[in-house]
Amino acid sequence: MNDLDDVPLKQNPRLRLLVIPPLLAAGVLIAALAWRQFGKGAELREIEQFQSHRLIMTPGSRGVITDRNGTVLVDNLPRYGVALDLSTLRKEFRKSYVGLRDALPKGAPFKSGELESEARKKVVDGYLNELSSLVGRYYSLTSQQIDRHLFSNRLLPLPVARDLSETEYARLMESLPVDSPLVPHLTVARTYPFARTASHVLGRVAEHRVSKSVVVRPENIAPILKLEAVRTQERRVREGEPLMTAADALAEAAPGVLQQICDRLGSILGRTYLVDPEAVRDYYEGQTGPAAGPYLRPVPGAGAPLHLITELSELDVGRLRDAITKSDRGVLDLPIEFCDSLKRFPRAGSPNQAPEGLAREAARPLETGKSLITFRQRGLLGQDGVELSFDEELSGDDGREVWLVDPSGTRQQLVEKTAPTRGHDVSLSLDLPIQQATEEALGTGYGAAVMVDVATGEVLAMASRPDFDLNLFSLGISNEAYDELKERDAFLNLALNGFYPPASTFKIVTAVAGFNSGVIETMGENVCLGHVTIGGNVFHCHERYSGHSDPPDYRPLGFEQGFMVSCNPYFFKVGLLVGVDRLSA
Repeated sequence: MNDLDDVPLKQNPRLRLLVIPPLLAAGVLIAALAWRQFGKGAELREIEQFQSHRLIMTPGSRGVITDRNGTVLVDNLPRYGVALDLSTLRKEFRKSYVGLRDALPKGAPFKSGELESEARKKVVDGYLNELSSLVGRYYSLTSQQIDRHLFSNRLLPLPVARDLSETEYARLMESLPVDSPLVPHLTVARTYPFARTASHVLGRVAEHRVSKSVVVRPENIAPILKLEAVRTQERRVREGEPLMTAADALAEAAPGVLQQICDRLGSILGRTYLVDPEAVRDYYEGQTGPAAGPYLRPVPGAGAPLHLITELSELDVGRLRDAITKSDRGVLDLPIEFCDSLKRFPRAGSPNQAPEGLAREAARPLETGKSLITFRQRGLLGQDGVELSFDEELSGDDGREVWLVDPSGTRQQLVEKTAPTRGHDVSLSLDLPIQQATEEALGTGYGAAVMVDVATGEVLAMASRPDFDLNLFSLGISNEAYDELKERDAFLNLALNGFYPPASTFKIVTAVAGFNSGVIETMGENVCLGHVTIGGNVFHCHERYSGHSDPPDYRPLGFEQGFMVSCNPYFFKVGLLVGVDRLSA
């Protein structure tokens, strides 16, 4: 019998050494589990939700636009189509793949990725043939279209046909089985009952194709840039080179700092992005403010955001957000945000409105790390005119569907659903009969006319020639038709964007400047000789209409008579005495 058997634990130090460490380790483990469960429970639940839930946004229909009398100028038209739900075809894709693989000669080499793409194409072709037989028209999709949609918009059905008639749509609703992956759907298109009337005022819409951008705000990278600029200056001192200005040093450092961010993003996405130094320099030169602008003295919102990388898919953004979520400090502590890049038609004579990225792939901001991966169905976006100016009011609220997905991203269970709502209606001051009469009076060719109620300032008519039929854009315009409209300047609103000399209306501005500066009082009367010579150019008066400067009796004019007869020489002299600075002010 061991002598230690009768010795209590508390009287034996060696036994305590054996028992206490495991107890302490168990206590630490229990405390850590409790902290994970209770202290970080909310954060972990948020991460779990982010990883297993997806958000689908469905745009609401737009409001209608009417004239002052309630006549509808812009309305909504039902648009019938059918889409293919690829997420329901996983088993068929797999079965097709196995069949193709087994049909290969024994030992024949093959690439699984190419074989999978071929298998998907074979399954999809079968359903498209079924659709073609029901509708009486041929439909097809390429392997690239199928693969691109499957990997970037898996949760959304792939549009196949978007131009069905009511009869064809009804036939599909009756003929397709309930569980068919071919899904008839109803969307809304814009319709313009009066076609060309007020086309420049009302404006166009187009489907907005949303891609994502990685955005860097100047105030967030200002400390990094300042540090790099100081290092640049120190290097120049060591090498005996003259110091740069603060703004130039920052501009010199910026491409390197942005390239480091791109390198880290590229390592996550498996791509290489190269920053364009010239684009960065153009960005700096485009900023306003003293010397180094908002970079040395950063103020939130002082500088326009830098769109670093554009044209990212939802899948790309999802991978970046996953990296954000898994890191306590963000994506390797990068000061980035995500935002939508919306494509618009270019305005006449101006570049495309979508922001260009500062980095290129070689060969409304979301709350970083806290938003669900989102898939957005296409909606309508105002391009110009009232459709653009009142886009926010006309656009309805998006509907929301939150889905629980499996690890492959396939929908499993609907968690939350909110229906989309229609946008607000907009009533204009235009009067349709007056607008139509104005456009008819303009005829063809080039011209513009505006009619304003002088008592209220309301625009009753605004017409511009040449014009175009707004309905061309309702169902998607072809490249040829769009180029033809651009060729004949159909998008140019001459009533707003034409260049015209102000003529005698500017004499009001000159008179105000003359009175404010005291020039008119001190100048007294001025003799009009019927013309005035400035810089070698002769400018004539309106003597043929007023008769106030007929020779040989040239009569002096004061302000009242000069203004009444709109005497050019008188106001030229006032403008010269006032001077360009006071006239501009």
